[in-house]
Amino acid sequence: MNRSLEFGPQSPLDPTLLNVLGCFLTLLFIFGVFFNGLLLNIFFRNKELRISLNMFVIAITIFNFLGCLFELPWVIHSNFSHRWTSSKFGCDLSAFLMFFIGCTSVHLMAAISFERFYIMYKPLSIRKINFNVCYGAIFLCILCGLFWSAMPLLGWSYYTLEGGLVSCGVEMNERSNNVRSFIIAIFIFVYMIPFGLIIITNLKLLLIIRRMPNMHKGQNSDDKAQKRAAVQRSITNIMIIYISGFVISWTPYAIVSFYSAFGNSGEELSPVMGTIPAYFAKSSMVWSTLFYIFTNRKLKAKLTREGITGTASATVKENESSVNQTGTNKDTLKKDSDIAI
Repeated sequence: MNRSLEFGPQSPLDPTLLNVLGCFLTLLFIFGVFFNGLLLNIFFRNKELRISLNMFVIAITIFNFLGCLFELPWVIHSNFSHRWTSSKFGCDLSAFLMFFIGCTSVHLMAAISFERFYIMYKPLSIRKINFNVCYGAIFLCILCGLFWSAMPLLGWSYYTLEGGLVSCGVEMNERSNNVRSFIIAIFIFVYMIPFGLIIITNLKLLLIIRRMPNMHKGQNSDDKAQKRAAVQRSITNIMIIYISGFVISWTPYAIVSFYSAFGNSGEELSPVMGTIPAYFAKSSMVWSTLFYIFTNRKLKAKLTREGITGTASATVKENESSVNQTGTNKDTLKKDSDIAI
């Protein structure tokens, strides 16, 4: 059924379920704005953390924060109203924002995975990953996200009400070649290729981590080298957990999208099946940040220390860190390894 022009009808979902989903999204909004804002605050108040290796995480956190702040309120209001409360333009804008943030974040996660693998595979390459390289990669990821999210506005598929008619997304049920070709394209280029890169690089990272204790046996490596290896191992474990939360959140939505277009013999998915995976995908704006904060000992320590000593102490430490940032390439390598959280 083509719902591209139907806005305002009562949702087919049970009102109690819609209220529960509205409460769930409200919690996502509160936790998402708070924890993404908290993480951004830590990055921007501590100059020593704003290094090239953390730029990808900062970029994803910014997108998560904006998504929670500007996209979730529309869906929350519609859930409690039991109908989509905006217009066709509002539906397109809401769907565009969510799809743009999702597509961009997928490519940024793939970039993080490749960056961690490259550094672990060639440790000295950390010197080559400067701000220009990271900014260029982030810009390319944004361009990819913008391309795929703009296509439904330009006629390749379209945005419409989805599932329970209280949120908007890419049309999945229509059997036209236009819609099907877009579903195939995003399934390959926005899901399979980026997530394939994520899985392959992280599997290789796990193998490298397992071999790391044996890599220093029989070598004249000093304590500092072993400490740097331990730091890199810890950072890599954190990033694997961070990325896994994102992959788990988006996988049900990708599977349901593909199945609805090709695997259900022309029948539309039930409103519940069309709604729950989409909401679970929205939760990636919160889970990934929570995983990152609560699995990172250095970040938790900094949060605790700043919470106790206050802004003045944090400012003094920032100034001291700025003075101590000069040094040799060897010192820079060690510094970047230690503060890339």
